[in-house]
Amino acid sequence: MNRFVRIGSGIFSLLLGSSGFIIPILPGWPLFAAGLILLSPDVPFLRKMKQKMEARFPKIAQRLEKHIGKVCDDCF
Repeated sequence: MNRFVRIGSGIFSLLLGSSGFIIPILPGWPLFAAGLILLSPDVPFLRKMKQKMEARFPKIAQRLEKHIGKVCDDCF
């Protein structure tokens, strides 16, 4: 996935997720989490946070990597 497309879709997901916390129709946390995952290769703070979460919850990290890897090859 192109870097600019990944950053753009990550920011868009964060915005939708943030509005989902206010508007009850939109699911907030899945969109917010997707935005953080998409931005993690480019933002050092998010990269460190993702590495800590992978070390703490390895089974969940493997599932996420499997499902997101189908959509985005270079997100992990």
